[in-house]
Amino acid sequence: MPVPKLWNPDMGVPEACDSVDQLIKWASDLDVKYSETDGYFSRLWFRGHSDLSFELIPRVYRREFRDRAETFWLDQRFYKLSDTIRSEPDAELERKCLNLERTIVGQFIQAGGYLLEKENEIEAYFLARHFGAPTRLFDWSTNPLVALFMAVFDDDDSKSSVDGAVFAIDPTAHLPEREQPFRGILTPDHPYAREAIRVVMAWVDSENSPHILPIRPNTQPGRLERQASCFTMHSYRSKETVNQTLRLCLIPAKEKAKIRTVLSKLSINQFTVYNTLDRLSRELNKAWRI
Repeated sequence: MPVPKLWNPDMGVPEACDSVDQLIKWASDLDVKYSETDGYFSRLWFRGHSDLSFELIPRVYRREFRDRAETFWLDQRFYKLSDTIRSEPDAELERKCLNLERTIVGQFIQAGGYLLEKENEIEAYFLARHFGAPTRLFDWSTNPLVALFMAVFDDDDSKSSVDGAVFAIDPTAHLPEREQPFRGILTPDHPYAREAIRVVMAWVDSENSPHILPIRPNTQPGRLERQASCFTMHSYRSKETVNQTLRLCLIPAKEKAKIRTVLSKLSINQFTVYNTLDRLSRELNKAWRI
């Protein structure tokens, strides 16, 4: 199945950052074209991962999810779509992936909705992703230190011997200039963002052209706020897309422990990033060496 990911064929050899200072310099030197219409929010986003080989694709397009979706069902509305859509490569599998995502997110909200501070289905969708449910949202951050923490930390230490990575991107650079209504970072209530999400949450079909949309959720206390979270929404039927601003900084495995120590001194740790009491307990146990 074609995977709607952002990539840069001209990214070249990644620069290596051995320290927090080097990462900050690398991030500060990135060339991003700002606009007078940008306002308050930055259009420079970051993503960290403890494994350099990580692909920048949402969970609903990863192999294990696609394999499970193979045996899922097709809804009757699929057969009413245009012949052009139904003849796209792996159109049936993509629709099954969408229906599986719809079902899992629906069960997440059915069972855990009372624990979520949400005002509507749009906010619920972002929270579902942030707590681990498989969606077509892909996490980014406007804070390079949060991304660096993600690149040097993993829960079970299984990636300690593997090089990590910090990615940077202007998430608007790939959007077509001719479609000005959404050539920018969208709010969750923007018509294009809302419709792309309602395809999942309300089981409707969109009349808009499918794109990979940059969306910044409304700030709420908790994990979303602590991680300065932003998302790309890889809309149903969107395609692999070139973004020439995508950059990669390699984080050497042998430097991960040192970088974690420095980040901890700067109050970038499990508790300040994840904002849960179990993460606070882990940091206390580590600090007291017990």
